[in-house]
Amino acid sequence: MKALRSARGLATIAVAIVIAALTLWAGYFFDVGTIAHAQPDTNAPFANVRIPAPLYWVGLRTVKIHDELGHLSFLLGRYSERVAGGVAIVRARRRIEFVLMPLALMLFVLTSYITSASGTSSRSIRSLCVVAAAGVAALWRNVKGRVAAALLMAWLFAGVAFAHPDYLAWFNEFAGRHPEHIAVDSNLDWGQDIYRLGRGARRHHIERGSVLAVSSAIFMAHGYPAYDDVPRFKPVTGWFAVSETALALDPETPKGAHDCLTKNRPYERIGRSIRLYYVPP
Repeated sequence: MKALRSARGLATIAVAIVIAALTLWAGYFFDVGTIAHAQPDTNAPFANVRIPAPLYWVGLRTVKIHDELGHLSFLLGRYSERVAGGVAIVRARRRIEFVLMPLALMLFVLTSYITSASGTSSRSIRSLCVVAAAGVAALWRNVKGRVAAALLMAWLFAGVAFAHPDYLAWFNEFAGRHPEHIAVDSNLDWGQDIYRLGRGARRHHIERGSVLAVSSAIFMAHGYPAYDDVPRFKPVTGWFAVSETALALDPETPKGAHDCLTKNRPYERIGRSIRLYYVPP
């Protein structure tokens, strides 16, 4: 009987993997081609072999190259180009497939991030919600568990609803009023507030401004007249748009490079990710 249960568990895992693979492939419209066709300048091995979803594998390789180069990251006041991931060891007293099935479902989504040394794709790990769903299913087996699960889900939905429309910059309540002290970059600031900055510039009738941001966007095209960069270690006057990511990742910030602008000076919050300062002459 035990062997039969194990065989059923393995079969369940196999089905889950097939479903996950087909779902992933469907996202690429069941495309079949070569990596060389998807990325002509590639030198990847087996580049001329026809495979399902070649763009997916090109993306994995791109992430791997970025991972090897590293990426400046910020977390809880610390700077690093290498972010170590955590390993969760699950001890399950119930059937092993109860744990392994949701892990298999998220395998294809997490493939490029499991060994990643950069922190830029941390939001993709939200696919761990599949495991959370398994936890809810376990709680739902008794009355107390149902009450706990219902309260937790209500908390989740309410927290996200209150974050509207700033879903990208959403942190839970434990982050407090200043989530930029915890994490920045794609966790908080991915250029989503540039349109709002343009509206703020029109509201304040800004004709010339400075900007400090990590973005490839053309600020002037979106309404903010960004003619100058924000100087370091110098007294400043005028209008300044400063993104939380640029401020946090500037290696000179901890040395006081922007204290003349930011220290004890009020600012207008543009969305969740940009500070708009005005320093009179």
